[in-house]
Amino acid sequence: MEIRTMFEMPKQLELFDGCLKIDVRSECTDDAALYLADGELVFTDPFFEPQPRLDPHEGFSFEMKLPKPEKLLAVYQHKSWWVRPAFPESTADIPEKTQMLLLKYPEGTVCLVAAAGKVFRTDFEAGASDDEMASIRIRTSSNRVGDSIVHTPLFAAASDLNPYEAIRKAELVLGASGDLQIRENRAYPEIFEGFGWCTWDAFYRDVSEEGIIAKLEELKEKQVPVRWVLIDDGWIDADYDRLTISGFDAVKEKFPNGLAGTVKLIKEKYGVKYVGVWHATFGYWCGVTPGSEAEKVLGEFCQALPDGRLVTAPDAEKAFRFYDAWHSYLKGQGIDFVKVDNQSAISVLYDGIASYGASKEILAGLERSVEKNFGGAIINCMGMAPQELWARKTTALTRTSDDFVPNTPEGFIEHAMQNSYNSLWSGTFYTGDWDMFFTEHVEARMNAVLRAVSGGPVYVSDKVGKTDPEYLRPLMDENGTIKRCTGVGLPSPANLFEDPRKSGILKVVNYTDDSICIGAFDLVREAESVIGLITMADVVMRVPGADAEAYAVRGVFGGDVGKIDYRDPYAFELPKGGAELFILKPLVKQG
Repeated sequence: MEIRTMFEMPKQLELFDGCLKIDVRSECTDDAALYLADGELVFTDPFFEPQPRLDPHEGFSFEMKLPKPEKLLAVYQHKSWWVRPAFPESTADIPEKTQMLLLKYPEGTVCLVAAAGKVFRTDFEAGASDDEMASIRIRTSSNRVGDSIVHTPLFAAASDLNPYEAIRKAELVLGASGDLQIRENRAYPEIFEGFGWCTWDAFYRDVSEEGIIAKLEELKEKQVPVRWVLIDDGWIDADYDRLTISGFDAVKEKFPNGLAGTVKLIKEKYGVKYVGVWHATFGYWCGVTPGSEAEKVLGEFCQALPDGRLVTAPDAEKAFRFYDAWHSYLKGQGIDFVKVDNQSAISVLYDGIASYGASKEILAGLERSVEKNFGGAIINCMGMAPQELWARKTTALTRTSDDFVPNTPEGFIEHAMQNSYNSLWSGTFYTGDWDMFFTEHVEARMNAVLRAVSGGPVYVSDKVGKTDPEYLRPLMDENGTIKRCTGVGLPSPANLFEDPRKSGILKVVNYTDDSICIGAFDLVREAESVIGLITMADVVMRVPGADAEAYAVRGVFGGDVGKIDYRDPYAFELPKGGAELFILKPLVKQG
């Protein structure tokens, strides 16, 4: 399919009675293209009218016509910081703020990926289709009042018979325009090769040294080899009413020995190799407490918002100095890594004040500090808005879903959908953190299988007394090294255009150096059992370089065994709401 001839769109847009003319152009090969927009205000003197400027959210837009696809998949932003999949019936049903579109045609698959540049970001929306052609609206906006100069990438497009290759081609074109490192060139932190425990769901903000030690005593007794501990929200010296950071150390009432004393105890008494802490992008959720010790150090690197909040300045050098001041202190207390939350709040708090490029500035400073102090070891979180996703140039890990929600009935379904489908969009550049889970939970097996095929960290947030090692042992070695896939867990070819919440089984496919790993999940949960198939298409379309003619199949939890080849798929059965982890090994011909 030739991308250069596939789309019909205006070559020039005229706004403000012709004062702003925006040229739309493309840089194309036969099967991939980058679309860009360029324009500046032009006046004829004398000019007595108000200065024209683009609306910060409406920006400018146009309709692009294209052949009607057979089926569609969309990944769209549904919250300020999270994205999720949708399965539109047609382009007229595309959700607002869609970031990636996969379009199925008889000749192959086309992928469209929206861009987020130095100032502007693009979103795909539903267009006004007719009987002959489909239509997609391309909307580009800056988040800032006053913009009237446009020089920005709009979106990338690519086609291929293999849908995964179409995605990769489009994203490589987009990544090259923003100087982004692909996932394979981003150093995965050695810390997360081991099994971890996080304090969040165990304690929420009531975390304390006493509670952490009680949990580590339990894990030691149960012989669960924890390699790293993450002290989540609740440890920081903060004004918890205003949600602002007041000091660098831990809350004294909760951590009487200080952060350094707690870290030393965790490492020396319980053999935990690494300890990390959580913090928000602005220090705490709403920034820095005025008049506090934290302000004395960080204040000169902050910007005051109109409501008085002090937040990290949208300047890469100031942002670096903001984070480095705190990170160097944390490093001195024995901290080895950080989880930095609420990243997509940057454009929320700077709405109307700074462009989407503020995220590039702030996250450039964050990445520089994390590299200096922690060797790049960070979990980026609440940062799946495109202006944050495409801003990080070097760090490897990003959370790809909303939180694990242990108290929400059947919360696994949304969690599995977000992580696997969102990774189609982000996986070219990042390894996904698919969040923590509970081992004593009605959905524990499903969560364990999902983490096994993620390609990212495996960690739990069990409460004191609530760890069941049954679902952990298949995921790691005796020393706590997890059996991590080397790719990114993605939905199987059969799931790309069919919503597994309505029919069929969700299969998430990944691979190691010598195996293919498939997690299978019943998300429909209507029948007492459901039959699924593993086919060669699951392997050859999804796994780069897979060329064996047959594979042996083993079910990790159920113990099932079998094989697949090009003539015969492997049939399996899941109980209602069940899950299984299948390991496929290539079979070598005899003789």
